[in-house]
Amino acid sequence: KLLYKKALLDLSCFDTPMITKEDLERTKFYSSERERVVIRDEVQSFDEWVRSLHTKVIVEPLNESNLPRAAQLLNKTNQMNLSTRRMTERELHAWAQHEYHHVWTFRVVDKFGDAGLTGIVSIEINESLGTIVDFVLSCRVMGRRIEETMLIFVARATLQLGVKTLNAKYIPTSKNKVCLALWREHSDFDVDAKGESFKRILEEPGPVPDGIELVMKNT
Repeated sequence: KLLYKKALLDLSCFDTPMITKEDLERTKFYSSERERVVIRDEVQSFDEWVRSLHTKVIVEPLNESNLPRAAQLLNKTNQMNLSTRRMTERELHAWAQHEYHHVWTFRVVDKFGDAGLTGIVSIEINESLGTIVDFVLSCRVMGRRIEETMLIFVARATLQLGVKTLNAKYIPTSKNKVCLALWREHSDFDVDAKGESFKRILEEPGPVPDGIELVMKNT
């Protein structure tokens, strides 16, 4: 997983921000992120560090209350963004209303704080085939096995919806190579010859990463 690690290190997500009144919540995040870095330097391994964070990933279907933030995340996220699809709130809501479309949001909380709604996954189902349209995650929570947890959830959820095969197509931009690195190195998906299309025959998805609790919040 060297390519994904390098891609994460190349990001500028954790550069020191300008402190303004509007950035107060972001400033709190950077403060808690420094605490995570301190803990990471004290433990023996990455796995031990992830376990020490006691992370909870809370999944919720798209709804009226989380729609504004979901649309904002969809339109502002560049690095971990599979298709870089841009949609207004109205367009996203309308797309999600289709019988064979599903959209889930992901909120990340750990012992240092609540990162808020930081992830989105959408799928389109055609009989037993599921296609991941959007796979979006804020760089604020990348590199903590949230990505793998999201993929495990999608596999579980779509299996329950009758999906037998799960596909995903990476659409390249100048900024989303880190997303490609994740998908290429995720062993549960087969990669095509060009390395930009991914396929998985769904069986038992397996457990979420050790130290992460996955919670489904129904509406």
